[in-house]
Amino acid sequence: MTAGTPTKLSGFLETVLAGMRDARVSRALQRDLSEALDTHVRARFVPALAEGLGDRAGPAFEEAQGQDPDTVISSLLEEDSTFGGTILEVVARLVAEFVQKERANIIASMRAAGEGPSEERQGRLARAREAIESAQAEARRLATLSLADPPEQLHSAILPFVERLEEAREILAEVENDDAILGRTQPDGAYDVESLTVQAFTAQADLFINVAEHIGPAIEGVGNMTFDQEAFVLDALVPLQEAVQYRFVPGLIMRLARVRAFKGDTGEAKAILERLLELDPDGPESGNARELLAAIEAKSLARKDSRCFVATAVMGAADAPEVLRLRAFRDQVLLRTAAGRVLVNAYYLASPPLARFIAGRPLLRWLLRDFVVSPLARCLGGREGGARP
Repeated sequence: MTAGTPTKLSGFLETVLAGMRDARVSRALQRDLSEALDTHVRARFVPALAEGLGDRAGPAFEEAQGQDPDTVISSLLEEDSTFGGTILEVVARLVAEFVQKERANIIASMRAAGEGPSEERQGRLARAREAIESAQAEARRLATLSLADPPEQLHSAILPFVERLEEAREILAEVENDDAILGRTQPDGAYDVESLTVQAFTAQADLFINVAEHIGPAIEGVGNMTFDQEAFVLDALVPLQEAVQYRFVPGLIMRLARVRAFKGDTGEAKAILERLLELDPDGPESGNARELLAAIEAKSLARKDSRCFVATAVMGAADAPEVLRLRAFRDQVLLRTAAGRVLVNAYYLASPPLARFIAGRPLLRWLLRDFVVSPLARCLGGREGGARP
């Protein structure tokens, strides 16, 4: 059994209560409704578990169905500890049922404890929006700062706005929790809690991105981040990641991928782009996603080795003029086309053992140098319009 997995229904129930998004609801359930909650979950547990298991319900479950929930849980976990996840999901669903049924009593318990929920909504959302708009204005203002300002000073300048955005997100989380327990639906428009939350995250990312671009190159390309930009890029990634997990916005996902690629996190950027294309293959960002994927692939191929294996073995030096010319042709011509990238990739797979074979045979090296590598390098030099070194 996995370490930390509960073995009784009460343990799974405690885990669900501890992980509830609204801790106030969890406290109300434990404070005033624990007995009723336990009765509800125990009465519904076995049939709900049968539904949750579906075709995976095996002999152990069939034999234990008439027993109490703790015996059923023990039998299942002895058969397969991975059933713990299904059990937890079932208990969470039963708790959600109970919360819906006992909403009025939960609200009464919360209010008796001085924990809301508050009926006042628009004023709180207006305060959150004001904080977001002030941070957005500050992000735009950063372009006017002097280049002489050191990074530490720039970081200090935006911290008050970051703190205001954190407060705004706390307000929005409170409103969202109140909406959930009061059964309020979120209207579309300026005061949509989800939209404002995404705006708060992106406004924070904008602050750090604009500073990063103020002290270094624009955030584009693969692996172009400078040392001075690193702290700001890292600070921008956190809210961007939160924003894309909160809501699917293709442009926002594309932006996260660009920042990841700029930082040099090519694996993460590639995974983000592939997921975007899977979810929205013909969407507004699909072309940009494919273009950045191609750039990442080209960078990856170029980084596999800075040498041309066979040419280096033949010429005896990685910085020989002929090797440099062949490498330039690879980077400037071959890696810019799909067919060329396939050819380079095949070359990288096949050439290391061939290079080792050539390196130990002086006569073969001489023949290849005079009759293959040098003429080819001269030909490519003429093709590119450059003089021979």
